[in-house]
Amino acid sequence: MLKGHIQSSGKFRFKVSSSKFVKKEDLPTVRKQLKNYERMKLLMERWIDLATELSNLRLIKETG
Repeated sequence: MLKGHIQSSGKFRFKVSSSKFVKKEDLPTVRKQLKNYERMKLLMERWIDLATELSNLRLIKETG
């Protein structure tokens, strides 16, 4: 039986923004890094979703 209440504020979000000058010869490297960063954000969001779902299922199992 649950004896308390836990409130989640939602998914972790990235809210950082910046801009920088990039030399032409560095563009391929920077583009690759940005692509990797976007993939990492998607994977982290998916991981958080799955961890939340697993936690909810465990709570249901324990209280069910």
